[in-house]
Amino acid sequence: MWECGCGFANNDSAAVCAACGAQAPSHSEHAGSLVLVNLRTKQRIEVARPGGIIGRAGDFCPESFSPRVSRVHLVAEAHENGTWTLEFVGRHKTEIDAAGVWAPLEPDMPREVMGGEKLRMADMLFRIEVVPGAPATPPAATVYAPREADPPLNVSRRFENEAADDTEAREAVTDPEYPAEPWEDESYEPDAAAAGSCGEGHSTGDAPNPEEESDAPRQIGWVVRCPVCGAAYPMDAPDDRIDACPACFDPLDAASISRCAPQPLYA
Repeated sequence: MWECGCGFANNDSAAVCAACGAQAPSHSEHAGSLVLVNLRTKQRIEVARPGGIIGRAGDFCPESFSPRVSRVHLVAEAHENGTWTLEFVGRHKTEIDAAGVWAPLEPDMPREVMGGEKLRMADMLFRIEVVPGAPATPPAATVYAPREADPPLNVSRRFENEAADDTEAREAVTDPEYPAEPWEDESYEPDAAAAGSCGEGHSTGDAPNPEEESDAPRQIGWVVRCPVCGAAYPMDAPDDRIDACPACFDPLDAASISRCAPQPLYA
């Protein structure tokens, strides 16, 4: 048995809900698309994966929404496990009816939808449908060519060559034609001036600069971003606020930035 978003229990073999006609959910497949069916006009608004903005200035049929719907009203997102979520970012009350219980959508709290639920956006009423996509195709197996056998190693010849090299090196060191280097003389003492920073109590080379070696991002200030249009405004301190967004024409949309706290800005 599988339970539809409208609350009706269906047989596992049922492809659609017997009560509302919504498609059966399939978590083993990639999410196809999310469809909003206008219950008054029967118009279907399809939201393709990976999702986007729903509203009068959204990515999917913006002309189909009433003036009471915000320009950026909902954010739909498809997930790898085949589910969809809706996040409320508008100004008018938005509710979802699941199993006969209406529950409001809250900002910053994405709501998972399975299909069959009813969605009320301001003065518009929709039915949610989740259309499954094509099954996931497993990656093709990598076929490696057989490795050719390595030629046999002549171990005895290798040791003979190493022994000959060691003998030649010892003869070169004791040959009178090659004078000994200064540091090979036991009576040799290095010049303090030539030693430079390598003397006792000093380190070789310059000290490392921690700022040059660090790859961590460096904070250069604070910024507030409008949740409606995405415009960014620099701030001097984390306690600063902005009353309205000059880029938003709707007064209620412009005032929504007053609830946003500054975020760190990194170089």
